[in-house]
Amino acid sequence: MELKQQRKRWPWGLVFVGIIFAIFMVFQVRAWIEKPRQTKPITYLFDQPVTVRLETNEDWLRGVVWIKPRLWTQSAAFSPDGQFIAVPMGFGMIGILRAQDGSLVRMMAARKSRIEWVAFSPDGRFLASRDDEEIQLWSIADGKTEIVKRFPCKIYHPWGEQAVFSPDGRLLAAGCETTVKIWELETDHVSTIPAGGQPTLFSSSVAFSDDGQLIASSDFRDGTIRVWRARDGTELFAIKEQKTFGPVNLSLRGSLLASATPEGVIKLWRLPEGSLVRTISAHRKAKLTPVVLFSPSGDMLASSSGETIKLWSPEGRFLGRLDWQAGWPLAFSPDGKYLLSGGTTLKLWQLSDRSLKLNLGGIHPLWTVGEGVEALAFSADGSLLASSFSDNSEEGVKLWRMPKGRLEGILPTRGHALAFSPDGQLLAVVEPQAVTLWRIADGKRVRSHSCRVTSFTGYLVAFSPDGALLAAACEHQIIAWNVSDGSQFFSARSWRVGGIAFSPDGQLLAVNGTGVKLYSARDGKEVRTLLQASYCLGSCAVAFSTDGQLVAASPDGDSITVWRVSNGQEVRSYVTQSEYWSDIQALAFVPSSKIVAIAEGEVIKLWDVENDQWVGILQGHGGSIDSRIKTLAASPDGKYLASGGSDGLALWQIQNR
Repeated sequence: MELKQQRKRWPWGLVFVGIIFAIFMVFQVRAWIEKPRQTKPITYLFDQPVTVRLETNEDWLRGVVWIKPRLWTQSAAFSPDGQFIAVPMGFGMIGILRAQDGSLVRMMAARKSRIEWVAFSPDGRFLASRDDEEIQLWSIADGKTEIVKRFPCKIYHPWGEQAVFSPDGRLLAAGCETTVKIWELETDHVSTIPAGGQPTLFSSSVAFSDDGQLIASSDFRDGTIRVWRARDGTELFAIKEQKTFGPVNLSLRGSLLASATPEGVIKLWRLPEGSLVRTISAHRKAKLTPVVLFSPSGDMLASSSGETIKLWSPEGRFLGRLDWQAGWPLAFSPDGKYLLSGGTTLKLWQLSDRSLKLNLGGIHPLWTVGEGVEALAFSADGSLLASSFSDNSEEGVKLWRMPKGRLEGILPTRGHALAFSPDGQLLAVVEPQAVTLWRIADGKRVRSHSCRVTSFTGYLVAFSPDGALLAAACEHQIIAWNVSDGSQFFSARSWRVGGIAFSPDGQLLAVNGTGVKLYSARDGKEVRTLLQASYCLGSCAVAFSTDGQLVAASPDGDSITVWRVSNGQEVRSYVTQSEYWSDIQALAFVPSSKIVAIAEGEVIKLWDVENDQWVGILQGHGGSIDSRIKTLAASPDGKYLASGGSDGLALWQIQNR
């Protein structure tokens, strides 16, 4: 009996499974239909030499030959005519791009820190930019570019805050510290809007109504949204949303105010009374409080809490989505036909068919710590510079022709460290589980050696000066291979290996890890201990002087010690006064000199160790949350110094310093 009942049940089980499968396929087909009808590979603006004029009225970028900054995708703005896009970049700079093709038209250097936000004035005569200390007002009319006004306005959190113009262009508003400030641009008069007896905590989003009569802001700490009359600061209403540690975005258009909750719900409020009109369950599995943005005509809302942007009508009707790592909406074009989105890259979407028109380079603003240019290496003749990025927004190890900075090729790999062979034919790349040799001539992989790395620094691999050996810092050991046939030449055990370097005569191998030690390059045996009780942190940087008489290392990320190779005697030492932990990320001896270039925070210091004096400071980096310079490389002729960090790559001229 039981067997017969089981036989009767199993067809129903199949029917149930079939229904579940059909539902699954319906959702899959729907997702496929709603996906963009085209995708485009990433185009990096600065892969070729930038020929536009660098406009700056400060001297902190003097000495730079060229820079290849990274886009800061937190903010972007269309010009009022829709022809140009302003976007923050690395090195504290602003780029003006042509909206039609994404080409760079102009670069403006604002100051020595990250630019958070940009906005065009309604008449297109001015551009406002802001960092964590002030707002800069640029005059951009008639082809001239200069900062005409600066407004003090501090912020204390990494997401950045808006600075917005009123619709008539007479006012500029922003959240500063614990208040919302409004400046009259003609008179520079500033007014501070009260917040009902309690100061607005870190206002992260500010917006004007279409007629300029109302101004709204959201509270960074407790999610409260407040709306005031702009002329006298009278508070009209306050919306108490759930407390969230993050930006609460809002957008005004017509008689509606749109906001989003941490649960992924969009709410529409009627102005000026503040009554709730509608809720839209936009992002049910939101990881972050969604960003929401009205189109210029008010007939569309764009929202996102991650990689997908969804489009809605104000009535709550779903209009479609932008997938393929769309990020979050940043700006509609003035005619409403296009949408800029930020995320890992800056993208321009055509809304008529939801296709991707432009995909530009970029950097995710919330993931900048530890990312950026991680490794650099010059070829022996100085004709090529190799660079590697530590995140997925840059594809491959890039080869640049020196000194113009023209992109010569891309190797399809990512590396934690790089080293050219002395003849310039091979490039060693430290990948997560192997050291791989790549042939420069055709970009082909030659050979891989198993090598698990635990310290992601730019000093993990080195060729011997004669090109016969390749050494790498692998997990708990140093391994040297014969380049000719790939056989292992020697290995040496070490509890920690962070950085290595061959002496110019090829007889010694310096190791910075558990202490700083010298090994014989003939058999891997320890020759001398320069520093015993240490545990290298940060970059574990180590380098020989070009005459082989000195070796320098950063054993802890906060200091540098220089020893004489012949007897192990300490010659010089330097301790940073920085308040940040492990601020020294890289060092390099300048060839044919006793000058050590030190990457300390956002600056490069040139230290004459022979005379124990500073001979130069190079400033310019500073366009990301973690703005420390991560890697340095000196050209073989000593004329140039390449530096890389989270905000991009730069080449400096140091010959005459």
